[in-house]
Order: sequence, then structure tokens, then C-alpha cells
Amino acid sequence: MSPACCRCAASSSTGTSAARGRTDPAGSRSWSAPIEERIGAAVARTPVDQVLVHRLYDRDPVGSWSRGAATLLGDAAHPMLPFIGQGAGAALEDAVVLGKALAGAAAASEGERAARVEAGLADYERARVTRAALFVKESRRAAAIALPRSAATRRLRDALFPLVPESARLRHFARLLDWSP
Repeated sequence: MSPACCRCAASSSTGTSAARGRTDPAGSRSWSAPIEERIGAAVARTPVDQVLVHRLYDRDPVGSWSRGAATLLGDAAHPMLPFIGQGAGAALEDAVVLGKALAGAAAASEGERAARVEAGLADYERARVTRAALFVKESRRAAAIALPRSAATRRLRDALFPLVPESARLRHFARLLDWSP
């Protein structure tokens, strides 16, 4: 990175550039006016080949992550948008639960091991599917709040959000953060 270079990030749910076939960071004008002008000018001066676009994907929650002696965890099992910051935490929770669910399989006899692994994977799914689906759904809700398409909705969000008591916001997230294996 040269001394005259800077790094910035922009989020947009609109602003697709047909000419470039990708999302244009300058297409979103959700920042306050003074900041918007400065960031817009910086983005406008950035050569197109130096603009990186990273699309975000998730999928609807699924009820099963395992087949036979194979399973998924983390983003492979429950990809989520980054708007509640729980993707890595959910993967770590998966690992803890999966480790406990498979603990007995290693000590089993060779003849019993396959059955114990499959039973452990079923236990892992039962313990994790509902909670992981909650993270996926909450991430989508947070994305809808963070990246509304209309300017009117953004203004309404910006006006109402400060009115929500901190205690209410903390209560809402407590169910996501309060977990023990």
C-alpha cells in the first residue's frame, strides 16, 4: 500500500453498476452528509481495478447437517451474515458440542464405533440446529436494519434507534450470548 493509498469499506444493498456488473460502493449514500461527501470523493478517485467487492451470502437454516459418519459445522452447516458478529462463536459452540457428542466413540470397540459416531452426530444436530437457526435469522434481521433499501426507512431507523433503551437491546441479545455447553 502506497503512502497516498487508503483502505475503506462500504455496505450497500443497492447501487449495482450495470456497466461493471457488480455492486458499486459509491451507489450507497447512507452516511451523514459531510462524511458521505469525503468517502464518495475517495471512492470516485479509486481506480475501478482496485475496488474490491465482497458479496455476503447465507442460506435458510436446514434441519440436518450429517450423513453417515460425516457432518458439517460452522459456516458449512449454518452460513450467516456478519451483522450480529456470531459466526465464529457459533462455530466454536459447534466444536464444543461435537467434541462432547463424539467423546465416547473413540473408546468404543471397532465394531461399535460407527454406530456411536452416527449417534453422536445425531446428538450434535439435536443440540445445535435450533440455536444455529436463531443466529441465521437474527443476522438477517440485523442486516435488514443495517442496510434498508429506502432512504426513508434509513431516516426512520436513525431516528428511532436512539430511543430504544439500552436495557431492551441487551435483553434482546442476551438469548444469543447466554450459552453453556
